[in-house]
Amino acid sequence: MPEGKKIYMSTREVAKVLEVSTATVRDWIRHGFLPAFQPPSPLARANSPDRGARGMYRIRREDFDEFVKKGQRPSEISEV
Repeated sequence: MPEGKKIYMSTREVAKVLEVSTATVRDWIRHGFLPAFQPPSPLARANSPDRGARGMYRIRREDFDEFVKKGQRPSEISEV
């Protein structure tokens, strides 16, 4: 992995790169199109810009790169 490249991305970062809403990214995650995990620390949630009732997701950079490489932008999950 190149120097300075982040290992994990937030839903907000993924949404910005793909020019979709964070709700769309969360839908992709919930429907299994984009692998992600929720960090277990309540402190991480409290200090995150992705905090809220829905929780916080992190996407591994290599999973994101694979998602983009395969052109996996599910059309059946609509922009909210």
